[in-house]
Amino acid sequence: MHDDLPPKTYYAGLLDSLGRVEFNIQRNSDDSFSTRPSLRIKHRNDDYLISLIGELLESKEISFDIIERKHGYNYFDINRRKDIENIHTFLKGESTQLVRELAFTHGPYKECLNQAACSPVQTYRLVKTIDELHYGVRMSPKSPYPKLEEIAAEFSLDTTGIEPIKIPVGNFREDYPVEYIGGIVDGCAYFRLNINKASYGIGYNIVPQISMRRSAVHPAYASAVAEFCDEKRLRYNSAENMQTLHTIINGADAIDAFAPEVGPYLIAKHDDLARMHQEFVPRFQAGEQNTKQGFYDLLVDFQSLDNQSRTRDRDRKYTPEFFEDEWAGEIEPRDECT
Repeated sequence: MHDDLPPKTYYAGLLDSLGRVEFNIQRNSDDSFSTRPSLRIKHRNDDYLISLIGELLESKEISFDIIERKHGYNYFDINRRKDIENIHTFLKGESTQLVRELAFTHGPYKECLNQAACSPVQTYRLVKTIDELHYGVRMSPKSPYPKLEEIAAEFSLDTTGIEPIKIPVGNFREDYPVEYIGGIVDGCAYFRLNINKASYGIGYNIVPQISMRRSAVHPAYASAVAEFCDEKRLRYNSAENMQTLHTIINGADAIDAFAPEVGPYLIAKHDDLARMHQEFVPRFQAGEQNTKQGFYDLLVDFQSLDNQSRTRDRDRKYTPEFFEDEWAGEIEPRDECT
């Protein structure tokens, strides 16, 4: 690994947040099925992430394609078995999430399904295992995998004795150094403003947040940020779902404490977190959000940091335009750049 690349622990957090093993299943003309695993690593169209991931793969001499799709996410695609095994070796002892999927692919999958074609029974068993591997969560409404009930019905399978393939635990990390948390933040954090109606003051509350979320993950990954915050005595909110990372650094004071701990270890989101911490946190702590004009100005100024969240929530109600109508005559509207 090149000396100028980030540490392996950072990359483990990053790849745990962006990587997923997919099992491409194709129906053949003779009613058999062909399967081929591939590792997909999202890059969220972020130049920093593209550079970080690309440099790592090149340093490990791993072949990849960058796939761009009209609908859905764009990603690095790694499909040579040797390259997937190299990533597995790299992440052993460092990862809490992706290493489990890679351990299955490198081990039981290769042992049970290392052949040109699979029977309907073998395919049923594989799909059942994939569902367990992803904790029963189909990754999208248009899942690439056939439905278990459809395979069973079409081929008249007696499914009572078809058990999933045993999934190995994998050699994974059990502690959460700050470099690993930095990789998670760079991979999946969004900076946003949470706005709700209120029965007091100006009628609305606005709270800055750093939100991290990923579903269908190992409990060790799901709890990583929360356990790190507990160790450092940092405030956070976290969901109770064992297979979902859903941790929020909520409010100006919480961000004020979190940023100095984690910020120095960020790369992709280093500048955005620094801006949030240095520019916006003091304004919230000073109470600027308690007047209509201050509230509106914060919302307008924050738009450049909030672009990724807005992409995820295209129908967001509380936009600057909403408050220009809501408080017409009470605030002075302005453009984002002024």
